[in-house]
Amino acid sequence: NFNKYALLTKREKEILSLVACGNSNPDIAEKLFISRATVEQHRKNINRKMEFSNYTQLIKFAEVFDLI
Repeated sequence: NFNKYALLTKREKEILSLVACGNSNPDIAEKLFISRATVEQHRKNINRKMEFSNYTQLIKFAEVFDLI
């Protein structure tokens, strides 16, 4: 999993951490001063790169990598 995590961009890692902490897409967009559509695209990229099929996998991964 570390190799997959290394594929993420700095922004994707930041968004992954915010999602894992329970932030919604609009909240993340506001915090990072980007559009909601941009957040959604980053999340799609994260799911594709990490091969997550659901939110639970994302949370488990974030716990293991100490992102939350």
